[in-house]
Amino acid sequence: MKINTKLHYLTLTVLLLIASGLAIYLWTINLSQKVELKNLQDKITTLEQTENNLTTKLTKAEKDAVYAKEIYEQLKKPLQENQFRYSTLKVGDKVAGMTTKSIEPLRKADISEENLAIGFSGQTTLSGTYNYYGDDESFHPDTVCFEADAASIQKIPAIFPNGGNPFFCFSNNDFAKEYFKVKGSSGKAEIIIDDFQFNYAPIEVWNGAKLIKVIKKD
Repeated sequence: MKINTKLHYLTLTVLLLIASGLAIYLWTINLSQKVELKNLQDKITTLEQTENNLTTKLTKAEKDAVYAKEIYEQLKKPLQENQFRYSTLKVGDKVAGMTTKSIEPLRKADISEENLAIGFSGQTTLSGTYNYYGDDESFHPDTVCFEADAASIQKIPAIFPNGGNPFFCFSNNDFAKEYFKVKGSSGKAEIIIDDFQFNYAPIEVWNGAKLIKVIKKD
């Protein structure tokens, strides 16, 4: 009887050891599978991120290619009489019937296509709209400015391939105020200007010109 009991306990012990070993083995396999699954998920995430990056780069490349094609098509076009290329412009060159007298940087930095102050000499007659801004105007307080109309914009120098900025303010502002008199007024006018100043930068800038005469105004 004692022998059977001992044998029974021994059998149970062996079975428990086998069950424990099997449980540990299964837990180890499960842990290994979880690690492999996590690694697989990480690889999938990395591949998805790589795909997104490639898609973004491809989209940018496509946009750059379209932009480059547009610029190329523009550069093939001949210059209009009022247009100039910064890369080839020299002092003494004629643009819109005016003579280039200076080419300098607008701001304290190296001169570039986005940092230009180009002075021109030569009178021209323009028609358009004048504005004598009041003291509360943000950019042009107590200043007289002018915007050339479609018939006159071709008389104003413009950097290629842009069509030109028809807006400018008078460099001899006190003289202009004597002509236009009423602060806060605006209307149509025909004027003669000289010393047109072309300014170009990626900030809020505007061109300038010297008022010579007001031929007529509303």
